Amino acid sequence: MNSDVHPIMKELLMGHSVKLDDFYYDKDSKKSRQKLLDEYCKAIDALTINEENRLRKKVQELTIRADKLLELQMEMDKVKEQLGLR
Repeated sequence: MNSDVHPIMKELLMGHSVKLDDFYYDKDSKKSRQKLLDEYCKAIDALTINEENRLRKKVQELTIRADKLLELQMEMDKVKEQLGLR
């Protein structure tokens, strides 16, 4: 519920019938399966007991952030050097 998974997709993921909407979901369609997978991925963290996935995602986010900070620091150093502040 907190993962913002579309309600109909949630029902499909649980194997429930969604009446006429079942007709519009084609389990043999690559596009339909991808949409279902995208919705499932929203809820992975809420569905797992093990913290490994959450921590892996956090490490990736922090690594990207650290790389950006390092890049900005290098740019600032270049500007300081150009201005003769170093």
